[in-house]
Amino acid sequence: MMAPTLAERARELSYPVGAAVVALALWETGVRLFKVPRFILPPPTSIATEGLSHSASITPHFWITSYEATVGLAAAILVAIPLGLIFSYSVFLRRSFYPLFVFIDEAPKIAFAPILITSFGFGLEPKMILTFIVCFFPIFLNSMAGFSAIEEEYINLGRSAGAREWEMFWKIRIHSAMPNVFVGLKMAAASAMTGAVVAEFLAADRGLGLFLQKALSQLNMALGFATIVTMWVIGLAFFYGMTLIESWAIRWHVSKRGGRMEIL
Repeated sequence: MMAPTLAERARELSYPVGAAVVALALWETGVRLFKVPRFILPPPTSIATEGLSHSASITPHFWITSYEATVGLAAAILVAIPLGLIFSYSVFLRRSFYPLFVFIDEAPKIAFAPILITSFGFGLEPKMILTFIVCFFPIFLNSMAGFSAIEEEYINLGRSAGAREWEMFWKIRIHSAMPNVFVGLKMAAASAMTGAVVAEFLAADRGLGLFLQKALSQLNMALGFATIVTMWVIGLAFFYGMTLIESWAIRWHVSKRGGRMEIL
């Protein structure tokens, strides 16, 4: 399959950009036309102006929250993928502990925040741990599913070709599991900000969650929206950063389209 040209990429990008521009224009026009109070819903231009004028104040909080989310996500990746691999090899572990992991995953993650803050105080640790909890489960569950769902015909083909055990692991199991693993990684990357910001809402002396609370307590909705946009930028950077890594790491990924096998 041929890679899309620059013109094709630009044309594809024009649709979401155009939709965003139209939405912002309708927002701006509607707020001004109906004279909506700015402490209820400010127009996009006011949000941009307020964000730029307070950029020096937002920046330190931006880096703190980014650090918390990055450390929590990185720790989840380092723990969840190897654990998913171990579980894929052990029927005993899957039967014994998989239901427990699913049960914990179903619990609302925000419920852990007060416990962590009580245990670890108001520093960075509870924010990073909650981010770890939020990110761990999608990575672990998708990794285990990916490492477990190896088609037997590939295993038999490798053995008949005389492949060694490590070759089977690297060339078959790892390659087959990576698409599933990256599904979990992108889900976790999209959610990494949630853990850090939720913990900051409850108790923090710095961070975007605290900054947002202060802006809203002063009824400065424009600054509040600007802070949310800053959080959104971090979340997008995490998600599309992971997507970029995926496009490099599994460029060999094979998909079926129109009855043919094509390389993405």
